[in-house]
Amino acid sequence: MFQGKYKEGIMSTQSDNFEFHLPVSLYFGVDSLQKLPQICRQYGANILLVTSIDLKQVEKEIIPILEQSNFLIDKFYLDSPEPTCLFIDLSAKELATKNYDCIIGLGGGSAIDMAKSLS
Repeated sequence: MFQGKYKEGIMSTQSDNFEFHLPVSLYFGVDSLQKLPQICRQYGANILLVTSIDLKQVEKEIIPILEQSNFLIDKFYLDSPEPTCLFIDLSAKELATKNYDCIIGLGGGSAIDMAKSLS
């Protein structure tokens, strides 16, 4: 565990409390997508898929897997590779009433960051 602080380019070991916990599961390998329903089922049946238009081909592989397991799926497409803070805030307000059980970020950094922001 790191304890300390960064001030004016110098790392200090003065006593400041700091905790960082990021539980993350990564799934790799052949047929990894087949595990998606099992993973999502832990959270519920109402899913938001956050992605970009250029990943429609990959989306076409994921949607049927989820639909076969009776998930309800809404899609949210990023309109820019670098969404602005205003776009993120407005999107979060618009989607807040939907009560998604699970949000999936499909794509690169922007889609993943947007999914995290919406969660």
